[in-house]
Amino acid sequence: MRSAIVVVAMVALFFCVLDCDGLANRRRSGLGIEFASVGKVIYDWAREMGPGGAEMRRSFYALFFLLALLVVLPAYADETASCKVKALFHSQGSIGAAVIAEIRQARSTLLLALYGFDNRALAEELVKIAARGVSVSVKIDAAKSKEKRESKIVEFLTASGVRVQPVAPEGRNHNKFAVVDQGKVITGSYNWTLKAEKNWENLLILDCPELAKMYVREWEKIQ
Repeated sequence: MRSAIVVVAMVALFFCVLDCDGLANRRRSGLGIEFASVGKVIYDWAREMGPGGAEMRRSFYALFFLLALLVVLPAYADETASCKVKALFHSQGSIGAAVIAEIRQARSTLLLALYGFDNRALAEELVKIAARGVSVSVKIDAAKSKEKRESKIVEFLTASGVRVQPVAPEGRNHNKFAVVDQGKVITGSYNWTLKAEKNWENLLILDCPELAKMYVREWEKIQ
């Protein structure tokens, strides 16, 4: 939301520089900023300067624009810096262990969209998390869930109170992500399978509420 305000403010200031004469005579209020009132003062003062006033006005509007940059850009930087990113790779050790460490932090909800899932250790961790009162929901590719190893995991989770929904979208559900408490995203090439523990895989842990909201919306669309 803040970034949208920054963009609008920057656009307004930019056009103020391009058309300072016109904007100086029209009141533009919004976002708590009275562009016209500031411009009118500069306009009237520069007009009294005589023939060189027009050039003087443009110089002052340009200065006003640059000063505004110093105000809005730090605010934008603060917003983008609010996301924390961690990258993990097979060469650093077990990605599965890292996944367990992250999902253990769930306090309210844990949403998963998976293709393959035959890793018993990860399944047992989901059961423990659900036993703490966390709402755990898994969407797994329907065709994949019928395979021998996956079907055993699905049966185990369902019997333990974890909600599992086989999904059959057009194509395959090839997603591999989890959303923790609707604020943190865990995603990458890593399938929740035993084979993935031997493959060269990668994982991103994104502590970013705005991004997490996008993943939640996508998760809800998977049927």
